[in-house]
Amino acid sequence: MSSVQQSNCPTITAPENGEIAGICSSAVTGDRCTFFCIGEYQVVGVSDLTCLDTGIWSGEIPTCELQQSYCPTLSAPENGEIAGNCSSSVTGDKCTFSCIGDYQLVGTSELICLDTGRWSSEIPACGSLVKTTCPDLSPPPNGLTNGSCSAAITGDTCMFSCETSFQLKGTKVVTCLEGGAWTDEIPVCEYKGNGCPPLSPPNQGEFAGACLSAVAGQRCSFSCVGDNQLLGPSTLICLESGNWSAAPPTCELTGTSCEGLKPPANGQMYGYCSSGYPGDTCMFSCGAGFQVRGQKMLTCLESGVWSGDVPVCYKVSVQCPSLPAPANGKVLPCDTNVGSRCKITCSQGYTIFIGSSIRTCLSNGAWSGIETMCVTETSFLQWVPRAFG
Repeated sequence: MSSVQQSNCPTITAPENGEIAGICSSAVTGDRCTFFCIGEYQVVGVSDLTCLDTGIWSGEIPTCELQQSYCPTLSAPENGEIAGNCSSSVTGDKCTFSCIGDYQLVGTSELICLDTGRWSSEIPACGSLVKTTCPDLSPPPNGLTNGSCSAAITGDTCMFSCETSFQLKGTKVVTCLEGGAWTDEIPVCEYKGNGCPPLSPPNQGEFAGACLSAVAGQRCSFSCVGDNQLLGPSTLICLESGNWSAAPPTCELTGTSCEGLKPPANGQMYGYCSSGYPGDTCMFSCGAGFQVRGQKMLTCLESGVWSGDVPVCYKVSVQCPSLPAPANGKVLPCDTNVGSRCKITCSQGYTIFIGSSIRTCLSNGAWSGIETMCVTETSFLQWVPRAFG
């Protein structure tokens, strides 16, 4: 009776970051060698080899590779830029965001690719261009203004001058600084003729006497009309120095006023919101991503109180519906959160005919742009000459 001839297979060593078990050296026909990987490494290839009667193993020795999760490709936000590993990203890769010019970043500036295949945070946005404005300036009494004296931004200038018979005392030009303040105080216009400068009646008021061409010792008297009440002296006297004995008085409505209101957190207010009088209204709104809870408009009552409490702005979770892929095209991986940007591509041989290649989820829960349509490149090239003559 003849015995089966056995062949010896070459010795196998463990792959890098791996281990072996079984009969891996001095192996003969039928012996098996098994492979394992350490930690997060995984076997790439056959994990079990058998020694064949030809004296070779049944397959190639496998390797141990680190398992990596890929995160979806990121795009720069509108008015923004990205840097780092933002596409074909694996666990641990970072993508950094920044904004162009004076636009401000809203959100996290750095995202990290997690081992779950997701980024560590949502894509940030670049907020509206921020401009610092200075308070509006009014001309001094008996004076004039010229230039950017209202809604002025950094670098704008406002110029002052005086009417005939008056002389400017102070700075002729002021500049709006970056911090929202003017470089100097408003100048005054001093009378340079004989006697005291002419006066004007207060708003909702009247005057009588030597109010327009007074000399030393002469007087000008003031009164108010309707329900308005005189605040200040009722009579001014022209002094030998050429100045009046006090500032010209004002006329204010009588009655109880409501205390000034403050805007809610993450909100704004408009109208007569500070020291309102009966009948005045104050309106409220909230910023993007927030909604008014309470009354949007309050009225100052005769009793001197507002008709309700200042509303609050509470955060609302807004998401856009899933963006369908166009016929003969696809939507690259993206989410439906506000600010997300989804890229749309056409299949090979097709091109975008109408619509947008990138659509952004807006704060109202709708996608920006219009629906994308993919047509064959031949159809598109035939359409262009007809459309543009």
